[in-house]
Amino acid sequence: MLTRGGVVTLGTASLLVLSAASLALLIGVGSASASAQSELDGLAWLEGEWQRTTRRGLSIERWARLPGGGLVGESVVIPLDGTEEVQLESLLLVRMGADVFLIARPRQNDYPAGFRLVAQTDTEAVFENPTHDFPQRITYWRTAQDSFTATIAGPGDDGETQEIAFHFVRTTRDDGGGL
Repeated sequence: MLTRGGVVTLGTASLLVLSAASLALLIGVGSASASAQSELDGLAWLEGEWQRTTRRGLSIERWARLPGGGLVGESVVIPLDGTEEVQLESLLLVRMGADVFLIARPRQNDYPAGFRLVAQTDTEAVFENPTHDFPQRITYWRTAQDSFTATIAGPGDDGETQEIAFHFVRTTRDDGGGL
């Protein structure tokens, strides 16, 4: 999702995730519990633009509030050579029935994968999908007002648990308003 001249434009991956979100809203949100809504509201701190520097370039994660609840996000990278940003992943935080799900679709995958929220505090949210290959667990941990760490974990090729951490800080150009 990109903002150009105040207009939000969607890539194909974002449209697929938003289509899944629309379906989820139609089949599940009507029966959502107050608890699921509260859990979803507890993730509002993600809204905005976050970045980290990598050996490939500047990695950015953006989140914006959806009308009616939930958040839509994307992960992009701006290569070191300054060429146009490349979308890496489309993300969605939405309630379905009595649960909250993180739906992720990396650009190399044909379909999104859903991860159910299994634990949450004021500073941490843990999502799991034990049937997914990798990752099986995604954690967002708010480390300060302007930073968070996201970790992905699951079985590696050798069968041992692998964990990868990504440390983000809020961008200075971000007003907390998202995409």
